[in-house]
This record gives sequence, structure tokens and C-alpha cells, in this order.
Amino acid sequence: MIHHQEGAPTKKIYTITDSGRMELKEWLLSVTDEPVFRKQVLIKLALAELLNRNDLETMLTSYEEVVRMQAALTERELATCYFAGSDQSDKVWFLN
Repeated sequence: MIHHQEGAPTKKIYTITDSGRMELKEWLLSVTDEPVFRKQVLIKLALAELLNRNDLETMLTSYEEVVRMQAALTERELATCYFAGSDQSDKVWFLN
């Protein structure tokens, strides 16, 4: 919709369709990327008012699983590290 204003630029006003709302809900319930992409989960949380409590809990549980998996992988990688030198930041060796 175009909204003409006196003394100000014309505005284009967009609205979301029912199909768009369904697509948005589907995205909100999809698996959230690993924490490297933190912004995605923040956007989902900002829009979470569109979800009922059960759907919100499903979304958060899914994200929790991704975070736990990433933490487990990081711990496994750290377990293969050997820090050399008096200052642990001097050298890092990866043992395979």
C-alpha cells in the first residue's frame, strides 16, 4: 500500500499475508544454526510471540540441543590439545 503524506516522502506500507505468517512460523520452528550465528536465535526470540507456549518450548529445546552438541564437540577438540611452554598461549599442539 502506498501512503501519500503532505510535507513528507511517500511511504510504502507492507503487510504480511497468511501464507507469509505460516512460512514465518515454519522458520521459527526450524532447527536453529549453531551459536556462531547467534543473531538468528535472537531474531526468533524477538518474534516468538507468534508461537504458542508448546511451540516456543519446542524451538528452545531444539536450540538447546544444538548448543549442547557444539559444546561437546568443542570439549572433544580441547581434549586433543597439548599446551607447551610456561605461558599456555605460547604454543598449542593438536594430538591425533
